[in-house]
Amino acid sequence: MELKKKKPSTNYKRVLKKAIKCGLYLLFILFIPKISFAQNNDFLPQSFIDKLSNYFLWYYSSVQAGKIIKPKSQVLKDIGKIALRHCPIDKKLIDNEAGFDNLSILLNEYLGEYGKAINIFTISDSEVVSCWLGDLVEESAGKRNIWGKEIEFLVKVIDSLEIKDSVYYLSKGKEALEVGVRDNVIYYNLETYKLRANSLWEFFASRITENKNRRYDPSKSDRLRKQLYYKSWFKLYSDCIKDSQNLEVSKSRFINQAIDLLKENSLFHEIGHIFADKYLKLNDETKEEALAFLSELRYGPLPYDSLDMVISARYKNPISNYKFAGDKIITDFIFYINNEQRKNVPDYKKIKIQGKDEIQQMRNLFKLTEEQIRSISENIFRQEIGGI
Repeated sequence: MELKKKKPSTNYKRVLKKAIKCGLYLLFILFIPKISFAQNNDFLPQSFIDKLSNYFLWYYSSVQAGKIIKPKSQVLKDIGKIALRHCPIDKKLIDNEAGFDNLSILLNEYLGEYGKAINIFTISDSEVVSCWLGDLVEESAGKRNIWGKEIEFLVKVIDSLEIKDSVYYLSKGKEALEVGVRDNVIYYNLETYKLRANSLWEFFASRITENKNRRYDPSKSDRLRKQLYYKSWFKLYSDCIKDSQNLEVSKSRFINQAIDLLKENSLFHEIGHIFADKYLKLNDETKEEALAFLSELRYGPLPYDSLDMVISARYKNPISNYKFAGDKIITDFIFYINNEQRKNVPDYKKIKIQGKDEIQQMRNLFKLTEEQIRSISENIFRQEIGGI
């Protein structure tokens, strides 16, 4: 299929002005004021996309096979060579270090004319380079208030990815990254949100089908994460099916609402990173990640889901700063509840947190109300960060 140029929208210009106002300086990615690329039939975007896709398949395969990982700078140089062959980019712009830093900006500008977007990045302390390349389906500007400050941001939503991230490839499609931030720009991988929303629907739908003769009640589960899953999503599922005779309509309604909620919840996590970078300058990835989790817990629409994510970060995430941040927050939650119980605060009386280890101590955290989760998160923030 031939890719055709996409006409610039007035919304693009509005977002661009907003970006300039926010003072965005991006290392790998994103958009700059429109550059006029010469019309040349030798440079077709699909040719570049195909070559880059093949490169990342080879690169991810090398990582999976346990071969020595190429330095990030070398990977970007490799991408630059592919770009020179298949994109109308001046060689002088990538013949020196300063020009090379702008490579992704130039690629985004070129691909943006065809409705595409690219995001090249690494994950925290990992040396593995990842890439998202797909359709740019949404771009917008917004602002939210957290921790007493108004945070401005831009949003870029990428869908129908032709190049996916390393997590997706190395997990054979079982997992993928959802969202990331650089400076004031937040990137969503919409495909991952769709997959997660679908899995949420299937989780409840399959259990209702299996238990047709009795109402399925996940709240009776003795597993903390299932309890949190239930408290996050079962009401939405019930609301979507109770007034509709058409299961497909119910499913579509659930998935659309779930995606919106998940994106908004992620938004507050990423805004936490923007807040930390702008006001705190922590220079500590674990502390910054803990702050991002606390921002999500305090301000996001899904505090139970966020608490589940914190637990998952503590026990299942291989990235060290996520693991340490999750451990710190769980420890602080248990300490706070213990302290409230010693003061005989009635609201915390029934939340038993006794046990010989952390797993036993946290098994009743699902009994916290949404208001308590938000309150504890704010208290931890005040204790750790203090006044700003």
